[in-house]
Amino acid sequence: MKAILISAALVALCSCATRKEVQVKMVNARLVKIDTIYRFHTDPQKQLTWKDKNEIEYVTYASFGITYPIGTEMMVLVKR
Repeated sequence: MKAILISAALVALCSCATRKEVQVKMVNARLVKIDTIYRFHTDPQKQLTWKDKNEIEYVTYASFGITYPIGTEMMVLVKR
């Protein structure tokens, strides 16, 4: 019983130590370009290029089944 409790405590401690927090913000952006890329050898994806009101470009990735027309405006999550 002691061995199980000790191992459970160690697992809990390690899982807390490796936790990462990513800071993001939401930006209202307009879709300006769509490219087809191969991030993985067998799976083509879309690379979406967005621009905000300050003309800063952001890149996101989407599966091939999702379609957005050029000029679409929406909120995009970007890293700080």
